[in-house]
Amino acid sequence: MLKLKLRWKLGLVMAGLIFMLTATLTYFSIQWQKNSWLKDVKEKNLIIANSIKHHTEDFLKDEELSSSEKRHLINFIDSFNQDFVFFRVVGRDGKILTSLDSEETGKQDEDECLVYAIKDRKVIEHVWAFRTKGEEEGEIVESFSFFDRRPRAQEIVMPLFGEGKLLGAIHIYSNLSELAKAIDAVYLRNLLLAFVATLVSFLLYWVALSKFVYRPIDILRGTAQQVAKGDFKKRAKILSKDEFGELFETCNMMTEKLSSLISQLDASQRQAKACVTSVGRALGSSLNERKLSKTILDAATSIMGAERASLMMLDEKKGELVVKAAHDLSEEVIKSTKLKLGDGIAGWVAKRGEPLLLIDGINDPRFKPIYAKEEVKDAIVAPLKVKGKIIGVLNVTNKIGSETFDQDDLELLVAMANEAAMALENSRFYQGIKNNFFGVISALAEAVDAKDMYTRGHSERVTDYAVVVAEEMRLSDFEKERIRVAATLHDIGKIGISEKILLKPGKFTFDEMIIMQTHSLIGANILSPIEFPWDIVSLVRHHHERYDGLGYPGGLAGDEIPLGARILTVADSFEAMVSDRPYHKAKMAVEAMEEVKSGSGSQFSPDVAKAFLSVFEKGKIKIFSNDDLYKDLLAGKEAEKRAVRETFLNIANSLLEQYAKIGGQKMMRNLDIEIKKLVLREELNLKINNGRVEIAEDDHVSFDEEIKVYKKFLSALTSLIKQMTGEHLLSNFLSVSLGNLSDRLKLVANHHSFDCLSGES
Repeated sequence: MLKLKLRWKLGLVMAGLIFMLTATLTYFSIQWQKNSWLKDVKEKNLIIANSIKHHTEDFLKDEELSSSEKRHLINFIDSFNQDFVFFRVVGRDGKILTSLDSEETGKQDEDECLVYAIKDRKVIEHVWAFRTKGEEEGEIVESFSFFDRRPRAQEIVMPLFGEGKLLGAIHIYSNLSELAKAIDAVYLRNLLLAFVATLVSFLLYWVALSKFVYRPIDILRGTAQQVAKGDFKKRAKILSKDEFGELFETCNMMTEKLSSLISQLDASQRQAKACVTSVGRALGSSLNERKLSKTILDAATSIMGAERASLMMLDEKKGELVVKAAHDLSEEVIKSTKLKLGDGIAGWVAKRGEPLLLIDGINDPRFKPIYAKEEVKDAIVAPLKVKGKIIGVLNVTNKIGSETFDQDDLELLVAMANEAAMALENSRFYQGIKNNFFGVISALAEAVDAKDMYTRGHSERVTDYAVVVAEEMRLSDFEKERIRVAATLHDIGKIGISEKILLKPGKFTFDEMIIMQTHSLIGANILSPIEFPWDIVSLVRHHHERYDGLGYPGGLAGDEIPLGARILTVADSFEAMVSDRPYHKAKMAVEAMEEVKSGSGSQFSPDVAKAFLSVFEKGKIKIFSNDDLYKDLLAGKEAEKRAVRETFLNIANSLLEQYAKIGGQKMMRNLDIEIKKLVLREELNLKINNGRVEIAEDDHVSFDEEIKVYKKFLSALTSLIKQMTGEHLLSNFLSVSLGNLSDRLKLVANHHSFDCLSGES
C-alpha cells in the first residue's frame, strides 16, 4: 500500500473539496443563467404569439383566410425577425388554414396539444430545451445534459376568438437553437472557470499550506532531529504569532527544559560520582567512628534522596546488628533496635552478604509484615563488607518524591557501602591502637597518682576541662587530641619528685619549691624520646608558664607560650583550686572562677580565660568541692553509713590481700595475731575471719564513733604493714587499694580522709 506524506494527503483532500465546491457553484450558476434566459425567451415568444394571435383574429372573422391575408400574415410574422421552426393557423375544425409550409394547407391537424387547446380554450405552452434519443415525443425535458444534446423549440398553442366565438387556433414552434448554443457556451465557459478556479485555489492552498503548515512542520522536525542527536542549543525560529508560533515557543521551552534537566542529570551523575569519590576520601581521612558514621549516613541520605537512613554495625560477640547512626529515627527506636542475623531486612542482607533493592516494599511477601508496619514504599540495603567479612549494613528508605529507587541507585549505594566499610574498618583498627595508646598514657598518669594520693584523679579532671575549652575555642580535632594527651601526662614529671615533698602537708621551703618546679622539665625529658603523633612535649614543659612572663621554667610570656600550654595552665589551676590539698581546703567552683577572672591577663591568657568562663556559664564545667559532691551523692545517713562501711572494708581487705601475696603465710599469721590483739585491746566492733575484716553490728556505737574506729584500725594496720615491709611497699599497697575503689567510694575515702593515711598510729 502506497504511503503518502501528510502534505499529499492534505493536498488531495483539499483538491477534492475545492473541486466539489467549484462544481456545485458552477452547476447552480448554469441553472440560474439557463432559467433566466428561458424566462426571457418564453416571455418574448409569448408576446410575439399574442401579437400574431390578435392579428390573426382580425383575418378570421369570416372564418377563412384569403391569399392576400395569408401573405400579409406571413409578412407580419417575418417582421418579427423570429426564426420559427414552425407556424400554422388552424380552424375550429382542426384544418390548417395557413402555414409556413404551404403544402400542409387544408390538412387536418390532430396534434394533441392543439386539440386540447381548442377543446378547453386554453393556451398551451411547452418548452423543449434538450431531449435525449430515448425519450418519447411530447415528453417535456427541462434539464440540461452534457451528453447527446438535441436542439428543440418552444411550442405555443393559442385559441383564436372573434366576437366571443371560437374561430380556431394558432400553433407556433419557436426555434431555441441560439439559446442552446448560448447555454453550450455557458457550459464551456463555466467549466473552464471552474477548472481555473480549482487550479488557482489549489495552488493558493498549496502555497499557504507550504508556508504556514509544511514549513513550520519541517522546521520543527529539523529542530527535533537536531535535539535528538544531542544538540540542545538548537532552537526553532518563530515565524509567526499564531498557533504555530505558540507551538514553537512551547517546543523551545521544552528543549530548554530538557537541556536543563539533562544538564542537571549530567551534573547529578558527575556529582554522584565525585561525591562517592570525595566521600571515600573524606571517610579515609577520618578515624573517629562516631563522626565517620554520621558522615556516611549524611552522604547516603543526601546522594540517594532518602527520607530515612540508618547505619548498623555487627556486634560479633552477640551476633546482633545495632544502630550506630540514623536519620529521621527516634532515639527510642535507635536504642531498642537490635537484630539477629537473618531477622528483618538488615539481618537478611547481613546474613547473605548481598545487597537488596525493594521497589514495592509494602507488598513484598518476604518482608510485608515489617514494611507494612513501618510504611515503607521502597528501600535499598547494602552490606558493609571487608575482605568478604560482614561488619554491618547501610539502609536507605523511601525515596523523596514520586519516584522510587532503581538499579542505578542500588549500584551507587553499594559503591558507597564499600568505601564506608573500609573506612569503618580502618577506624576500628585505629581506635584499637588509640585505646591501647591511651591505656599506656593512663597507666603513666596513674603512676603519678600513686605517688601523690592527694591529687588522685587530678590529671583526668584537668583533661576534661582542657578538652571542653579547646572545643569552645573551635580548635581542630588534631589539636584537641594533642591537648588531651598533654593534659593526661602534664604531671608525669612528679614521678621524679620525692614523696616527702609531694605529700608534705604544709608549705614548701624555697629549696622544696625549686625541686617541685622541676617536675615540668622532668616530664618533658621523660616524654621526649617517645614519638607521639603530636608535639606534646612543649605543652608539658610550659604548662606552668604565666601570661605575664613570671611563670616557669622558661619565663615565656603572651603568645610565646603554646596555646595548648595556656589552656592547660587555666585547667590545672582551676582543678587545684576546687580540690582538697594538704595545704588548703577546696574552694567552691564560683570562687575558683572569680580567681580565673582576676588572673586574666596576668597569670592566664585572656582568650583562654574567656573561653573557660564561657563553658562554665554554659554548664559544661559544673564542679563543686568534694564536700558538696559528697553531700549531693550520699543524701541521707543510711546511704552514707553503707558507703562508709563499704569503703573501709574494701581498703582494709585490699591491704591484707596484697600483704598476704608479698609476705607469705608466716608473716600473714603474725599480722593476723597483731590485728586480733588490736581489736581486743581497743574493743573495736570488728571481727577477723580467715584473714578478712568484718564489721560487728553494735547499736550502741554512733556513726561518728564508728568512723573513728575505722580510722584507728586503718592507721594501726598501715603502721603494722609499714614496720614489716617498709614505707615504699606500704605506699604501693595504699595506691592499689584506693585505685580499685569506684568513683563514689573514692569520694567517700577522700571526704573521711581514708586516703590520707601515713602509716603512723
